[in-house]
Amino acid sequence: LAASMVQAVVSYYGFELHRDSEELSYRRGLAKEYSGTIPLDKVQSVVLTENVLARRLGYASVAIETAGYSPSGDSTGSQSAVPLAERDHAYTLAQEVEAFGNPTFERPPKRARTRYAARYALGVFILTGLATAVVRLAEFTPPVPTTTLLAGLVLVPVAAHLKWANLGYAVEEDHFISRAGFWSRRTQVVPFYRIQTIAEQATIFQRRRDLASVVVDT
Repeated sequence: LAASMVQAVVSYYGFELHRDSEELSYRRGLAKEYSGTIPLDKVQSVVLTENVLARRLGYASVAIETAGYSPSGDSTGSQSAVPLAERDHAYTLAQEVEAFGNPTFERPPKRARTRYAARYALGVFILTGLATAVVRLAEFTPPVPTTTLLAGLVLVPVAAHLKWANLGYAVEEDHFISRAGFWSRRTQVVPFYRIQTIAEQATIFQRRRDLASVVVDT
């Protein structure tokens, strides 16, 4: 955590963001300075990110994904527009880049939460089985029985609920907005005219519960 904080300070030291009618310009960095522009007509999506601590304190960050070069050299750039700001201010800037409203998210059906619980419980059983197998093969006695890992089942309903509660989507007049993640919640705003394909996919386990996933590609 300390290392990531230092890296963030070094990367975003002296951060400045300016806007004119057609582009955003930025400058940041301590050891290595980055500067450049983000043409607004190349924006693919706007992403707001809030980790657990930031949500508790009312902060968020904004990144703009573009079809072009980024400071990291990726062909599809994700460039920080606001490294960290009060949540209302971050949303205001995001809405200036893409004119979306205040979305009301629709969550997946509750049977999806049951599926997450089953998946996490299966993970606990598998981890316990692997640990037990390793102990027997290595022929040593651990300080506590490997079956104590099954205590993780107590957390399964909580984990399943948190994953389900932080999932959502909203369809507006000109934008599709998705939200996912508990530890780091990511809200992505995609204008309709940037959507290339829409795909629906369902695993055999999803089909058994009449569920499916939708993938929107830009």
